[in-house]
Amino acid sequence: MKAYRVCNADAGSISPSVARCFLRQHDKKIQTYKMKEEFTCLFFLIMFLFSTKTFSQSRLGVMLGGGVDYYYGEMNDRVMTDPNLLRGYGNIGLLYRISPHFEAWLNYMHGTLAGDDQYAIAYEARNRNLNFNSTLDEVALMIGFKPLGESRGNKRHIIPYLFAGVGGFHFDPKTTLNGETIALHDIGTEGQYISSDGDNYPKPYSLYALSFPAGIGVEIKLSRAFALRVEAANHFTLTDYLDDVSNAYPDSTALASTPNGAVAVLLSNRQKEGDFPEKGMKRGNPGSRDSYMHIGVSILFTPVNSNSSAPSSGKKKKKNHCPAYH
Repeated sequence: MKAYRVCNADAGSISPSVARCFLRQHDKKIQTYKMKEEFTCLFFLIMFLFSTKTFSQSRLGVMLGGGVDYYYGEMNDRVMTDPNLLRGYGNIGLLYRISPHFEAWLNYMHGTLAGDDQYAIAYEARNRNLNFNSTLDEVALMIGFKPLGESRGNKRHIIPYLFAGVGGFHFDPKTTLNGETIALHDIGTEGQYISSDGDNYPKPYSLYALSFPAGIGVEIKLSRAFALRVEAANHFTLTDYLDDVSNAYPDSTALASTPNGAVAVLLSNRQKEGDFPEKGMKRGNPGSRDSYMHIGVSILFTPVNSNSSAPSSGKKKKKNHCPAYH
């Protein structure tokens, strides 16, 4: 099913707001297509640059990989996440070796995240009966540290490393209702669109947030030019709305009066037992922000210095004391 954003609870006629909503969705589809096209062009541009002598230096490398990711939040209360919540991701990155012990890389990651109360340990969470899926697009700058450092030649084939960084990401939690996929941000399940000066309801949350990845990995040398990198990292974030759940239940009558009130009431409370909870009752945990984890494998391509195989000119060259990263 294709995702749509509910713009009016009354589906009897196409209102101007519904028309504008469909136009926004059409524009977003065009933007998504353009992003994919730009990403493909960027990848081939990087590969072209690395094929030239200018960029054929062993300090630079390009990475391509993928793996599994999963989220921690209100809809996942397990330390070891349920296998049903595992999703996939792909990544591409540009790496620069600063020294034998330090390196930096810019990484783009595209994947999905999911949460579902049916896999929770606590009964209260299972009875809450909420679920979500979200796309994830993150750009992050990482700094890596290799305690053992790089070695000259190919003497060291397995090199562990630690890394941390800062990034920004886009998310968009969705759920299904009667077979249709609905974007939760526009619904306001915790009263974000209730217009009342006397009530302290949260404002609509941003679909963009900061992330702070931190993890460990190991680099396995396959040849002078190629290496296999296996890593795992947790991405701490500054949002508690990856899953659209953070605070408390709103007043059901006030929620029903919002632009998407009928749908908002149904998606705010999906409990298997009991009526709509009273206003202010706990729905999430605002004191704990959401995060996500990735475990994956990447291939690192580091072009061999083209000058190393160049014929000698007969003149004695000045010795280069810079560290080699072969």
